[in-house]
Amino acid sequence: MTGWTLLMAILDMSVVNLCLYSISAEFNEPLASVQWVSDAYSIFLASMSILAGKIGDRFSMSRVFLMGLVGFVFCSFLCSRAVSLNQLVVSRVLQGIAGAFLMSNSMSLSTILCDKQDLPVILSYQSMFVSVGTSFGPVLGGFLVSAFSWRAVFTINIGIGAVAMAINLVYLPKVPVIKEPSFDFLGGIGLTLAITSLVYGITQLEVSWQFGLVLILLACAFMGLTLWHEWHSECAILPRRVLGNKSIMAALIGGLFNFAINSAVQFLIPYIYQYAFGYSTAFVGFLSAFPPIAMFCYSYVNGYLLQRVCTWALRVVGIVLTVLSCLLLAWSIPYAADTAGVWICVVANVLLGLAMTAFIGGNNTHMMTSAPIDVKGVMGGCIQTFRETGFALGISLSCLVRDTLQSKMWPYPVPNPNNPIPAQFTPIYVEVMQLVVVFLISFTVVIAVCTGTV
Repeated sequence: MTGWTLLMAILDMSVVNLCLYSISAEFNEPLASVQWVSDAYSIFLASMSILAGKIGDRFSMSRVFLMGLVGFVFCSFLCSRAVSLNQLVVSRVLQGIAGAFLMSNSMSLSTILCDKQDLPVILSYQSMFVSVGTSFGPVLGGFLVSAFSWRAVFTINIGIGAVAMAINLVYLPKVPVIKEPSFDFLGGIGLTLAITSLVYGITQLEVSWQFGLVLILLACAFMGLTLWHEWHSECAILPRRVLGNKSIMAALIGGLFNFAINSAVQFLIPYIYQYAFGYSTAFVGFLSAFPPIAMFCYSYVNGYLLQRVCTWALRVVGIVLTVLSCLLLAWSIPYAADTAGVWICVVANVLLGLAMTAFIGGNNTHMMTSAPIDVKGVMGGCIQTFRETGFALGISLSCLVRDTLQSKMWPYPVPNPNNPIPAQFTPIYVEVMQLVVVFLISFTVVIAVCTGTV
């Protein structure tokens, strides 16, 4: 029931980036301004997820989930009818907030409505929906934009959402409400503002690392004050049972860096193959589809294994496969112009998809089974927040490392990264990208330490 709505939200996230050039042309706005169509959604989805999960715990997950679904569909309608860029960005902000209520409570509902022994399989099925949306979203988005317009990308959500609402209204049972004497409004506002500043700061690292770093430091200071308040609050959004649980917090941090690696690799592949070696956009999309396809194919097997193998073992397998995938990718870059290099990249992408499925499946299952019944919504929100933050961190840090290395190694002036790389600079660019991929392997050290802590 919740998987269908999850598919809708993931499809929306994976297709919008394909629309940015069309939106820029229609509204006659620079691409830097149009980028807010994507960033606004991601920032508010991340910043509102924990609060949305808490509201689900407090006022019934099923009710809040349905409200998020209705809000998401309505905001999709607003996006499809936008007459200016400002109106579209505001609609995307509202859609990100609705998406937070939708996605945070989706995983939490699964943990409550199914038996504990079936939870790994249910979470694996959700991973299948995520992988389907991720892999086929760009294909669907490209077709809709080419055949109709960018507005069709949002219009299609209305039909999918209508089917999802009908299914959930009939089959989704009511979930008991967790009663508390009061609601922690101060903590909710503090967490939302701190996470918003943090994610925005991370996205600005590649634009101006000084400005981004200042925002991140201010966000961390504000977050520290908010967490101090949460630790001493009786009705905290993030109660001590979550903040003081080393196992859960380590799993969240490990998940953040795992998502960072995945997003960075998926971001780097187009630059390597399209801008350095001149491959077509269609071919680059073909390569980028292998990780989610591998996730889809392995999800059911992973659910079966999670019922019989401890989650720690699968997370270790995921870490090992991630390191192997990054090493293969780094090795294949100099040979990207040859068929052998392309096939090595395909194998690396398949391994990355298997690694993501194994690690995320074990990690999410551990957290959702460890969380007390009255904070399941908060736990789902935390997973969603760390996921989105990890995606932003991976792309921004990989771009920052890439640009720093290029400025040191590249003859002046540095070519525009949006244009094809001149042939004489290709060897330097290849070396830079190899170093960036090797840099990503350092993330696995953090993941391994967190997994060992769990």
